[in-house]
Amino acid sequence: MVFVTGLSIMAGLTPKEKKRYIFGYLHLFVATGLILGPLCGGTIYHYAGYYAAFGVVLLLLAINLILCSAIIDRLTEANWSNAPEIGHDPEVEDSETPAYGSDGKTDASSETLKMWHLIREPRVMISATSILAYFIVIAALLNTLPIFVADHFQWDSLGAGCTVLLVTVTVILGPLFALGFGLATPCLICLRFVQCNTIEHKLAFFVLLYLIGAFLNAVNPAITADMQNALFELEERSPGTCDNNDAIGRMHSIHYMAQCVGLILGPVLGGLIDHRFGWGAMTIVLGAVSAFTALGFWLPGQKIKLFSKDDIFEEREPLLKRSEVQSSFATFDEESSGIMHYETFPSTISSRKSPVKGNSASIPLGHRFVTAAERPDLWHPTHSDPNHGIFSFPQWSQGAVFKRYYRQLGEIEELARYQTMIVRNSDERVVATGVCTPFFWPELARAPTASLYSYDTPECALTLPDGGWETILTRGVLQARARQGELPSEETSPLTGDQKKDEATAWLPNRPNAISGLLVIVADNYRGQGLAGILYQNFKYLARQNNLKALVIPVRPTHKSQYPHISFEEYFSWIQEGPFRHGFTWPSSNASDQPLPFDREFRKHIRMGAKAVKPAIRSFTVVASAAEWQQRFGDKLALDVFIDEDGSRWLLGGKLNGLLLKDENQATPLRWDAKRQVGIYSETNMWMWHPL
Repeated sequence: MVFVTGLSIMAGLTPKEKKRYIFGYLHLFVATGLILGPLCGGTIYHYAGYYAAFGVVLLLLAINLILCSAIIDRLTEANWSNAPEIGHDPEVEDSETPAYGSDGKTDASSETLKMWHLIREPRVMISATSILAYFIVIAALLNTLPIFVADHFQWDSLGAGCTVLLVTVTVILGPLFALGFGLATPCLICLRFVQCNTIEHKLAFFVLLYLIGAFLNAVNPAITADMQNALFELEERSPGTCDNNDAIGRMHSIHYMAQCVGLILGPVLGGLIDHRFGWGAMTIVLGAVSAFTALGFWLPGQKIKLFSKDDIFEEREPLLKRSEVQSSFATFDEESSGIMHYETFPSTISSRKSPVKGNSASIPLGHRFVTAAERPDLWHPTHSDPNHGIFSFPQWSQGAVFKRYYRQLGEIEELARYQTMIVRNSDERVVATGVCTPFFWPELARAPTASLYSYDTPECALTLPDGGWETILTRGVLQARARQGELPSEETSPLTGDQKKDEATAWLPNRPNAISGLLVIVADNYRGQGLAGILYQNFKYLARQNNLKALVIPVRPTHKSQYPHISFEEYFSWIQEGPFRHGFTWPSSNASDQPLPFDREFRKHIRMGAKAVKPAIRSFTVVASAAEWQQRFGDKLALDVFIDEDGSRWLLGGKLNGLLLKDENQATPLRWDAKRQVGIYSETNMWMWHPL
């Protein structure tokens, strides 16, 4: 309890950039305790007796309690003094919401590394096993050596303490050694030959103990460093995951859980074997533990997979090319009020069965991935029933393109395999869904392969359609229909000017070479658990598995409606410190050395590694008469036509205190077309290129 409390306080007070130094000092003090403990304990017991030895221990515990209480009191005082005023709701990066009504807490910097995801990393598992073996051997020796030297050499507590010191003093030399368990194995076994109370046997005994301590203590710093490096490797793969104390705290909790288990098993194992079978048998067992642990360092570095019955399915011949790839990204869920448990999935599957189940992302226990191809009965209500918990297209936003093509994403078999749902097993309830479309991009096909994986955004990205969300949805659906042998018809005639420009490309039957994310939705009671992040990462996985070369997303701003008279380009240039402060450029080849955008949705995608390409000027459009708008919004407003200073005409809601008409989900106001007598909702998005 004392040790865990101290560790928690250190983790909570230490900035991320200083953690490795602080925890390095922690291990130094632990090593010092291992050296001084046996020596001081044996000396005090020898000269002052039993009560004095344990009195020192109680005194140290009392001092620790006083210091911890002082620190906690200071922390409490600081927290109260820094607490926000009642009613004040400061902006938190965690609360960022993805485009089109998805989860609000998927920013990579806010996502928390969960215990099971960390444990399944091979380096962490091997390190934890090594720590367990280290403390089993050390604890077994520390508890049997005093008995052994008392029986064979007739030494008292002082002599026993000095003997134990031979094992522990070499902890300060740990970083100087390269090998550990392998070299300690023969030394442990050779201890069985020490039997007599002679100078030769004592000398051999001292040398063997020193070597065992040296070799085993060489392992501990390296193991600790490797666990830390494994954590930072995950940070590189998914930036921002180690910005909080939770991830590092979980890593150290694994370390000290293994240590405590070793300290429990060591004395029991050593004492039992020594008592029942003798000193020689115990040394052989400890040598075997050391040897098997050494073999663990030569195992292949593959992730440990925990299979569930949902992962065992029959193999089918894939329609798309099978890709036996290992997912190279990691997804971390966020800290929530409850304890979440996670299950993982195999890394390679047949794309005909389900392109998503190979994702190594973690989802809450009791939930599973399902595609629209597998469960159309779950997909269609989710995306057509306004009363469904995660339906995010209110009536006012259902434009002509949406009504014509959106449902076909779940109806065309090829596209349905890409549409993902996270389903709760207990009641078959869809709690989150990710919508995307594969498409063929001619300019991407002609682009040099090297340019797609360079640091800068490839030039072909500038050819993405100005129609954004609607045009790429139309292209994806029509190309899939073209691959089925369908030809253009009046029913598929272009609905917008940008779709007319894209018509020739939209009917190309070529195999897809890119994927566009369209929508991520998470049920209200599941927001803040990182499900949107899992679905965003799944877009990347789908691209990799099906040999697609690019992932692009038309990103919808969250605050643009508050600044209707600011151009989209100027709005994007605003930096995080506040509106009207400029500094972020676009298109961006490297956001890491620039201020982050003011808009939280742009900011989130930039942090995920995305690069801004170009605005999609007419990404989402809805056209309706004033009466239709009035009907769609009901009693929310009384519509009036307002003429702006520059001559622009806008449709206003009189009951909204003079504000431009905007629902909570709208990004721009309605523009009034006096000639056609219609109100036009036209939304601009930013095309983002997500490197694979």
